[in-house]
Amino acid sequence: MKLKLHQKTKVYVIFSSTGLDHRGSWDTADIEQKVIKNEEILSELEKRCEGVEFVGKINIINEEEMELISRFHYGMTEEERNLIYEIRENSRRRYESAIKNIKRLREDLDGILIFGPPSRELISIGLPIIAVFPMWGMWMSGFDFNAYKGKKILTSCLPVVPDRDKRAFSSRLDD
Repeated sequence: MKLKLHQKTKVYVIFSSTGLDHRGSWDTADIEQKVIKNEEILSELEKRCEGVEFVGKINIINEEEMELISRFHYGMTEEERNLIYEIRENSRRRYESAIKNIKRLREDLDGILIFGPPSRELISIGLPIIAVFPMWGMWMSGFDFNAYKGKKILTSCLPVVPDRDKRAFSSRLDD
């Protein structure tokens, strides 16, 4: 990282999910009540990291879209399949836009914080990356730990449902 006197460390933030990708066994009310939202996570991090300016703050998929498609099951209609395709395309475009922004801002950034697996393209930018696995919120299959060897990537885990003991969850955020 570049040291800049009297300037905050700039970290570009990307949320690759709304916190809970698979909702089949969750009631909508439970999700609203129990699953920590991306904005809440970021707010807690901002409180803990006084010398850090979080920029970008990109949500690859939005909550309304996720709620629409997450409850589709086998035997989907053509209309449902088209909606899923459209939402995934929107997400892909938002991710590509985030990559372009990071490349454009590269000299002003000190690192990237991504909640989800970093793509090879994101890794190739060369900035240090903190990749947070949202426990219980997505499959871990997208995390290619072998691809991270020799790269400036730190991995971490954070549950999407906070621990019952507030101190335990708080200590996870402190880490």
